[in-house]
Amino acid sequence: MHNAISHLKIVIVDGVYTVKGSTNWSLSGEQQQDNELSLSRNAVIAAETRAILDLNHDFMLKQMAGTKLDTPLAPTSSGAMPPLPPDPAATAVAPAAG
Repeated sequence: MHNAISHLKIVIVDGVYTVKGSTNWSLSGEQQQDNELSLSRNAVIAAETRAILDLNHDFMLKQMAGTKLDTPLAPTSSGAMPPLPPDPAATAVAPAAG
């Protein structure tokens, strides 16, 4: 069983810039710890990272809720990425009348 905790930090800015790695975003994390951090200025990488982040987030939420994952996290044998999670607005449940 996998834990629903991720140490990876990610920020995507304006759909173009991607910063990710294990570095803690603190003074000690940047000066005293041995971590990895990468910076990219590429809209395709930002979109791919966002898609993977959304899949991981969906997986962690389902894991914490004790449900099974409906979408595979690994690429299929054809190398294609799994589909994006559904739009939350399209799957929203109306509040119960009371």
